[in-house]
Amino acid sequence: MKVVDGNTTDAVSTKDDSTTSSSNSLSVQEITVTAAPQISSQSNLPDFEAPPLFHQSKVHRIYWMHVQKTGGSFFMAIFFRFCPAALIAEQQATNGKLKKARLSDLALLKNYPPEKWCYNKDLMFYNMPNPGYHHPYIERRPNEEFFTMTMFRNPIERLWSAYNFGRHGSTNPDKHQSTFEEYIQEPNIFNCQLKMVLGHHCHKQRPQQLKKMGPLNISLAIERVSQPRFFFGITGRWAESMCLFHRWFGGKVLEDIDFVNTRKGDTPGGYRGVVLPVHDELEWFEGIMPIFEARLQAVNCVSYVPA
Repeated sequence: MKVVDGNTTDAVSTKDDSTTSSSNSLSVQEITVTAAPQISSQSNLPDFEAPPLFHQSKVHRIYWMHVQKTGGSFFMAIFFRFCPAALIAEQQATNGKLKKARLSDLALLKNYPPEKWCYNKDLMFYNMPNPGYHHPYIERRPNEEFFTMTMFRNPIERLWSAYNFGRHGSTNPDKHQSTFEEYIQEPNIFNCQLKMVLGHHCHKQRPQQLKKMGPLNISLAIERVSQPRFFFGITGRWAESMCLFHRWFGGKVLEDIDFVNTRKGDTPGGYRGVVLPVHDELEWFEGIMPIFEARLQAVNCVSYVPA
């Protein structure tokens, strides 16, 4: 069985379970995608009134790790949680009808500078003025406390979304005529999320750079996202992720804010029947799902849907 969008499912079948991937190169093992990922059943839960794990007054530095094609709309939830005055002003400016063009990280930070609009006047987003420009994780000074916030996505769905987004990262001169099968054979396309957690760019590596990079440290990447100041959600379980975010950082889930998709993309499922070489990111994704599940259970967010 493989984990698809956080659920253990038979939708992804292995051709050879005896072979594993231990380096940045693709292994000979392959998987065939036979069905769309399934989202767990949901039931409404009562409001959770316990104080958040991290009060907003304790959050001074935020690293928004925007992995390509993994829920870029999440930044809006982050920003309005820590800068609620900006939400009120934006609703007034648009007569209550929020406009997607004004809700990107660039637009929000330009229109509402954190030092004027946020709880903490010293709140800082790393990588300004464009924190969402797919900056990979980097180590900070030992005494520098910061929160990483990001969304992860089932690797197969992320690849399909990237393919439909102009063959994202492709170096093929005829990429717009390439098939999905051809796209995923390009050596730099796989392991985007895993690479970014480990401090590498998503897909900028050329063959020689990939060779120099060497094996990707899956254990380190799992350990890194398990840290208490590393928040991540799963795009295929958005409602539970939003619940978890607010249990960690306070505030209530706002359906008209936290569920707005400012980057609506492809229709899922078009990759069914495609044979994919297994890569390290699949193993990593399976490894982080128990962390996600444990965090949901700890704050009563399993199967959450907004009231």
